[in-house]
Amino acid sequence: MCDQVCDFHPNNVLGVHEVEHHPGTKPFLQQLQAGTLKRQKEQNKELHDTVREEYNLGSGQRTDSPEEAADALLQRTYPEIANNTQTAGIFIPESFIPRVPLGVDPKNYEEQFKALSEADKIKFKLNDKAGELQGDMVEKSLYEQLKEIYKEKPVVVLQGAELLIPKTISKKGEKQESDVIIINNRLKYVMNIEAKKTLSTEKKGRSNVSTIDSALSQIEKCKRNFETYFSQDIGEWKFIGVIFYDQSNGNICERCECYVMSVDDIKEKIKTIEEEIEVERASAEDQSVTDYQTIVKRLVFTIFANPGPVIKSKIIPKITEAITTSTKTNIAQGDYRSVLFWTPTQFQIMHLDGANVPVQKRVLLNSCMSTGKTEVMKGMMRMLLNEGQRCHFIICQFVVKKRTILQVQLENEFQKEKEKGKIVFSFLNCNPGKDNMYDLIQNKISEYPGYNTFIDEMVLDANWSGNDWSKIIMGDHVVLWVTIAAIDRATQEDFAPSKMKLAFPNFFIPDLKIPLRNCQQIVKYVQGDKSDNTFLAQVNSQCASNFSISVPEQLIEGPAPTEFVVKKEDIMSGIQQAIQRVKDTVGDRGVTIIICGCVSGNYYVGYTEEDNVTTDSAMASRILSALESAGRNGIVYSPQTGEGVSEERL
Repeated sequence: MCDQVCDFHPNNVLGVHEVEHHPGTKPFLQQLQAGTLKRQKEQNKELHDTVREEYNLGSGQRTDSPEEAADALLQRTYPEIANNTQTAGIFIPESFIPRVPLGVDPKNYEEQFKALSEADKIKFKLNDKAGELQGDMVEKSLYEQLKEIYKEKPVVVLQGAELLIPKTISKKGEKQESDVIIINNRLKYVMNIEAKKTLSTEKKGRSNVSTIDSALSQIEKCKRNFETYFSQDIGEWKFIGVIFYDQSNGNICERCECYVMSVDDIKEKIKTIEEEIEVERASAEDQSVTDYQTIVKRLVFTIFANPGPVIKSKIIPKITEAITTSTKTNIAQGDYRSVLFWTPTQFQIMHLDGANVPVQKRVLLNSCMSTGKTEVMKGMMRMLLNEGQRCHFIICQFVVKKRTILQVQLENEFQKEKEKGKIVFSFLNCNPGKDNMYDLIQNKISEYPGYNTFIDEMVLDANWSGNDWSKIIMGDHVVLWVTIAAIDRATQEDFAPSKMKLAFPNFFIPDLKIPLRNCQQIVKYVQGDKSDNTFLAQVNSQCASNFSISVPEQLIEGPAPTEFVVKKEDIMSGIQQAIQRVKDTVGDRGVTIIICGCVSGNYYVGYTEEDNVTTDSAMASRILSALESAGRNGIVYSPQTGEGVSEERL
């Protein structure tokens, strides 16, 4: 320890330490199995998904051994670790998942929040998340730096880890949160990095602890717990304590300086640390990869918080949850409140007057896909239904014989209201090249007089601008909200508000630009090599939709899509490759496959182990055969032809 004034070394946890061994301590998984599992669950209910009497390994295999289950999970999820073939970094999760999904534009968050009225903050349950959002920004910056540093190294990087310490080990039971844990196979070290927005000695908050002391305490607990769980059955490993920050007001000595990092020097400092370990390891005996496998499998399987770390089989559901599913304390990225939060002046469209009628009775949503048009309509329908009003939801489609998947999903979501007769759903068959959309819509609305009308996925025909859509609602009708999916023979100018206003006078047109219902990787994939964020996206040979977006820096990144480009005659091998990729990612669970442009229409194909429904379509038959050859059985659901399973089965 040096004589310099330093705020970082009171407990001496920063830097490189030999992992201390604790003879006589049972491995963690053995501690889970020892004693009465029921008692352990009662003592720490958060372990209920980890501590079980029996584990289902898939394919009819079961075991009561946590160790065997951990081995199976590692082999299935990360075979490159289990088989010692890993050559690149594995990041868990493989995409950064923010704690505040709403905060897609951190730089403008506070301004947007202040622009909301106090009434709207209360009504729409919008709490200030500025502090948590700052933490998200720092952790994302750290995550992105680590991706660059470790992408070609055989390591595992666990981000947002939360260790659960049951009462069988800790008398009180506790949670140990760790921002990042890195397990390096070749250099045999475990590095714990704690991230803070600002490093300071000022004590604040309910715990009256400074950010420096908080980081040091977290590192100390992580070191202690790691040694308790693994020191008894691994070789000579090192534990490294590191702090990452955005701003610092603390005094730091020369010894600690190498282990306190920012975005500007993290690459160089980690390189220096590894070079020093490299010299030491060069003179040591070669160690088996077994230690690395043991550490990773037990961390992934047991120690991390229920329901477990976001391993690759869970990444898609977890990202989907962050985008679509709000909780009591957190608003999802794609929630209608998030959509309107980023255009606060447009919260007016969600206001009701004294008679519980929307202030904006006519609303036209003509923005890009994934910007939340349908979510905003659903939000208003919920408000009206809660006030005892009735709604009519119309989904426009090309000629179909069955309900589309979208309609089935919506009807399931509003099932209770549907059963009570508060809401009805209609799908409107139309061909924009032949049918007069205005007349079709007017006739469909007249079937339910007195209902508030919401129209989704409308494709305007070539003569759309010659109609006055403000006159389509007559008599007792109160509300007409419309979303435009595409326009027949469209030009970019057709989607301009000035052009829309000609056919939709007295309609309020919200300016929704952010693709909050999607993630960055999907948006990039759709955009392709186009440099412009505004262009026409062809729906088919005649119709086009409006692609006009703004992608903020904190929009959930998500995993990159995988595209298999095969010739028509090679469809079998292409499907087999895709199914293998699915199996590598999510195991043997079923997924949905969308097949567009088949011989006799569009097919929606999903597979289960119980059903095997064939179709007369040559393309669908070939795809089903390919699924079967890949070890999966398929089912078909076709709205266009009426073939396949029933709507009830879907």
